[in-house]
Amino acid sequence: MIFYLFKGSGLGRGVAKRFASLGATVVLWDVNEKGNEETKRQILEDWSRAKVYAMKVDLCDRNDIYRVAEQVRSEVGDVTMVINNAGVVSGKALLDLDDASIQRTFDVNIIAHFWVSIFT
Repeated sequence: MIFYLFKGSGLGRGVAKRFASLGATVVLWDVNEKGNEETKRQILEDWSRAKVYAMKVDLCDRNDIYRVAEQVRSEVGDVTMVINNAGVVSGKALLDLDDASIQRTFDVNIIAHFWVSIFT
């Protein structure tokens, strides 16, 4: 089985580790390459035979989502499950955010879920 898992830290890291321990092929997506590679390293440290891929993707960019999804298909195979736990939290009330922060919040927390679901 192949899973997309978003975020190379926090909850995403924990979920990725659990699925890897169960023998799933795990594909990590995050804009944070360093965090993503650290999650991959931790998985391989615990389960050396795990199949884990870390790919950089900007969830604010529909074309990047489509590009990396196609990369997964060609390099890893068909996806059987998507766990999209990507999200940004500012710690401020929505109306206290600047325009760019509001746009990023909606792009990552809402719109990206549609682009990922459409392509996968």
